[in-house]
Amino acid sequence: MAPALSRRALVAAMLTGTAARAADLPITLPRSATWDMRSTAGHRHRILLGWPKAPAPPGGYPALLLLDGHTSFPIATALARQQEARGAQSLTEPAVLVGLTYPEEAAPSGDGVDGRSRDYTLPAAGAPAGTGGADAFLDFVEQLLLPDIAARLPLDRDRLALFGHSYGGLCALHAFFTRPALFRATIAASPSIWWGNGAVLAEESRFAGALPPGTARRRLLITVGSREQRSAEEIAALPPARQERARMSNMVGRAGDLAARLSGLGPEGPEVAFVNFPGEDHGSVIAPAIGRAVRFALAR
Repeated sequence: MAPALSRRALVAAMLTGTAARAADLPITLPRSATWDMRSTAGHRHRILLGWPKAPAPPGGYPALLLLDGHTSFPIATALARQQEARGAQSLTEPAVLVGLTYPEEAAPSGDGVDGRSRDYTLPAAGAPAGTGGADAFLDFVEQLLLPDIAARLPLDRDRLALFGHSYGGLCALHAFFTRPALFRATIAASPSIWWGNGAVLAEESRFAGALPPGTARRRLLITVGSREQRSAEEIAALPPARQERARMSNMVGRAGDLAARLSGLGPEGPEVAFVNFPGEDHGSVIAPAIGRAVRFALAR
C-alpha cells in the first residue's frame, strides 16, 4: 500500500496550499496489501488482502472472501480486527480477509458491461450481452487467486467463506449450488434471485434433487433488508415502466422463501439461517449484513 504522509508533512502540505494533493493519497490499513491480477480471459481484478496479528493455527488461517471488495473489505476488516482485539472474549477466530474488486471500481469494459455485472451473473436467456460470467470468475478464484494467496499466507482450504451482496449475493448462491467443495460457509446478502427470470432457482432445484456429499457440513446465511421490497401501494405509485421490475424483484419474499425451502431439506441438507434487518434498504443493509457475515463465517 502507498505510504501515508507524516503529520509534519501533512501540515506542511496544508500550509503551502497542496492539501488537495495530500488528500488524494490513499488511506492505508495495517497488515494489508493490494495487487492486481488477470484472469485467463485477460480481465483485471484488484485483490485486497488483510491478515490478523495472531499466528496461523496448525491447519492455516480460515479466510473470508468478499465480493465488491472496495465497499465490503474495509467494513469487514474493521469489524474482524475489533473482535480480534478482544482476545479470548472474541466471538470470531483470527482470519484472512480477501476483497475482490476492479482497478477502476467496476468501470465499464470495451463492451460497455462493468466487471461485477460480467462476473457476478449467471448465463440466462435474454440476458444482456457481456453478462453471465460467474463460472469464469469462480474459475479465476479457485484456480488462480486462492493458490496465489496460499503462497503468501497459510490457508485452511477447508474453512473458506464467501460473502456477496446484490449481484454478489447471486454469485454466492451460484457458487453454493454448483461448487459444493469450494466454500464451507456462504453469505448471500440481498441476492438478486430475480436475475434472468430466476435462473438460479433452476440450480437450486438440481441441488435439492441430488444433494452433494458433505452438504450437511455446509452453512448458508441469507440476509435482506425489510425495506428492499415495496408494498402494493408503493408499486402502484411508480411510473408504469418500473412497476413490473418492482414486482419481479420481490427481494424479501424470494430470499425468505429460498431460505425456508433449503431449511426443509432435512438432516442431509445444509445449515441455513435467514435474517431480515428491519428498517434497512438495499444500500443501508450492506453494513449490518457484513457484520453478521463476519460472525457467521468466522465463529469460534
